[in-house]
Amino acid sequence: MKCLSRIFIDHPAELFVAYRIVWVYNHYMKLSIKLILIFIAALAMFSLVILLGLPSLFTGMAEVQMKKQARTFGLFLLKNLEGITAESNLNYTEHEAAVEDLVYKEFQEAIDISRATDSFLVDEIILINPEYSVEVGYPETEKGKDYSSHEDIVRNFTDKQFDIVVENTRENGENILYVDIVAYLKFGREPRVLEIKLDFKQSLAKLKQQFQEFEIISVSASLGIILVMMAALLLLIRNTAIKPVVKISHAMERVGRGDLDVSVSHKSKDEIGMMSRSFNTMVTGLKEKMHLSRYVSRSTIDAVSTAIRTGAEFHKPQRKTITVFFSDIRGFTAFSEKKDPEYIIAILNKILASQTEFIVKHGGYIDKFVGDETMAVFPNPQDAALCALYIQVEMKEKSAGYDGLKLGIGLYEGSVVEGDVGSPETKDYTIIGDTVNTASRLQSVAAGGEILVPESLAADPRISSRFVCKLKGNIKLKGKEKELTLYKITGTRKA
Repeated sequence: MKCLSRIFIDHPAELFVAYRIVWVYNHYMKLSIKLILIFIAALAMFSLVILLGLPSLFTGMAEVQMKKQARTFGLFLLKNLEGITAESNLNYTEHEAAVEDLVYKEFQEAIDISRATDSFLVDEIILINPEYSVEVGYPETEKGKDYSSHEDIVRNFTDKQFDIVVENTRENGENILYVDIVAYLKFGREPRVLEIKLDFKQSLAKLKQQFQEFEIISVSASLGIILVMMAALLLLIRNTAIKPVVKISHAMERVGRGDLDVSVSHKSKDEIGMMSRSFNTMVTGLKEKMHLSRYVSRSTIDAVSTAIRTGAEFHKPQRKTITVFFSDIRGFTAFSEKKDPEYIIAILNKILASQTEFIVKHGGYIDKFVGDETMAVFPNPQDAALCALYIQVEMKEKSAGYDGLKLGIGLYEGSVVEGDVGSPETKDYTIIGDTVNTASRLQSVAAGGEILVPESLAADPRISSRFVCKLKGNIKLKGKEKELTLYKITGTRKA
């Protein structure tokens, strides 16, 4: 933790730049760019591993090669030395000088061989007696030296082994590979230890040159293969993942703009295919909901949206004051008996569509259509009255287009209860109360082309100051005990 805190303290600018790079990578870069950057980073890391790992590999290979050459050279010299006494049956103690000359000649021949092969140099060859003193040495200056302090020499007299030891030292700024051969042998009845020190500088230089060529070829080939594989992988990912995702993204943008006539075709059974099928299912659901919304009131749609946001399973009933609008086509039953069904529906839809346009334009919303009857809700009576006038003018001026049919309209303002009505399986979000019933009764007694309101509404300054109201008379409405004085709205007052 202390090290981490020191990094934050000592390098705040670098850390901020790194943070911004990561932030831009996560928020702004496209998926294809991210993949390319990932592959470039992977390529760089792979190249770094190759460049750092190959020298270690080369060192290991060189050591193995050096050991093989050293073993061959050591065994060759050892066999020759053992053969000196075997062939001549010389007693070393009686013929010490003669034997030493023969040994030294073997040393020289071995050195000549090493030079001829031009693979390594012999730094020294020594033959050591049980007193740990050099009896024969190359160079000759080694003769007589004491090796009792050399553990490998002392140990070999006891273990009687053939050992090869690799030493990697650095001289004058370069690595030099030395190989020491320590071998046990017998001159007649007397044990000896042979030590050979080989300098593989020449061999190492040759191997290094070969290795550099191999390194260039292998690195180039590896990078080429990786680049081809990465390009193929990027192309594969682009065609199998990025392109389909981009298509889905564009399709989602079209849906966001309100275009639901869109679908994504991806027939694979992978995750992209699942996403495409889910998207098409979503669009189909949106289409169904859009068409379904035409069959319910705006208040119902708003209530459903609120329920989804809040997670409520039902809507709390609330009381409010509104103006209820009812309209009905006069003589529609008789009209329906004389016309073809297709024509009847066409005319009915035309009248309902015209009313809907005016209702929405004047701030109201359709609560429901019941046959040829329309129920709408307005926040205030003046907007409802103005809307009703425009509708009646439209029906009169374009009477021929509506086959001469006329509307009777009733308006009533009062208190209602708004909430869910129905069973847990099927509900309707609507308004109920005497206000709704009274508005419906007013519409039922309105003649074609009339807009009826009660006296209380006709006398209301919001209506009386803007509209011309004429007395229709006292009428007893169905379900009411007393007669109501009704008025007809015939037009607007001049300013």
